Amino acid sequence: MQAIAVGLALLFQAIAGMNDGGNLVAPSVGARSLTFPWALAVAVVALMLGPALFGIHVAVTVVRSLVAFPAGRAELGLVGALSGTIASVALATWRRVPTSMSVATVGGLVGSAWALGGAVAYGAVVRVLLGLVLALLVGFAFGDVAFRAWRGIGLRLDRERGERLMRLQVAALALQGLAYGANDAEKALGIMAWVIVGTPRVEGHIGWTLIFLSTAAWVVGTLAGGVRLAASVGYRVFRLRPLHALAVQSAASVTVVAAALAGNPVSTTQTIDSALMGVGAADRPRAVRWLVVRDMATALVLAGPLAAALAFAATRLLL
Repeated sequence: MQAIAVGLALLFQAIAGMNDGGNLVAPSVGARSLTFPWALAVAVVALMLGPALFGIHVAVTVVRSLVAFPAGRAELGLVGALSGTIASVALATWRRVPTSMSVATVGGLVGSAWALGGAVAYGAVVRVLLGLVLALLVGFAFGDVAFRAWRGIGLRLDRERGERLMRLQVAALALQGLAYGANDAEKALGIMAWVIVGTPRVEGHIGWTLIFLSTAAWVVGTLAGGVRLAASVGYRVFRLRPLHALAVQSAASVTVVAAALAGNPVSTTQTIDSALMGVGAADRPRAVRWLVVRDMATALVLAGPLAAALAFAATRLLL
């Protein structure tokens, strides 16, 4: 069962790459500031460094604060939770609609705990879910503010200096990758460490070997489906320019880093999408394709209940 759980955690990270990888590089690719290979390379290096620079607070929250499985049932519970989470996210990815890996993960853990008669820390679950909603609002607000600030700076520069300013996109993308590594990527890291060491007290057990394996799985998933999703996010919400991309990356990375330091798992997909909306609303509100945004919001609302139901069913089948 341990090998199955670790394998599912790696598959979970590959699915995350298919879903989140495209979103992570979408602003740079959509604005044609960087090609997909270069944007991915910057993101991957930064992703691996995220836990080292910002800590493993999110991993600790996921494995220690949300649920407690009955004695001797942790591996079974994690297999069921991962199965439900993967199934729900794979369905959303297949439908080409961005979803929230964080919401699905919480739903999967809760559904599996219910199936086994384990304990659910509802207060912690509510706190995480409220943090996810707050991330949407903060991402939108930061997107608006970041675009106005960068545009104000750009208007004071000549064309040559303005082009140099746009080179900051590489730094912004790197910061976004660091944020992702310290937040989204730590969900799978925490679960793998939990399975391997046999306890949710994973502090000191998340090393470079696990980080490398997790990142490798994420890259495979991104290469498998991230290119398509990068184009989807980069163009379906509204037409991106380099200044838009810089504002989106700045807003999203600040939001996710703040959440990571607080130990609250959020979705980079959420923050990028909400920052995209904020930037679009600040620049050209009528240019934002709000029907697409509605579809994204619908996916976020459905992710948790769907994952919980699928995880409950999968866990019961394994008993």
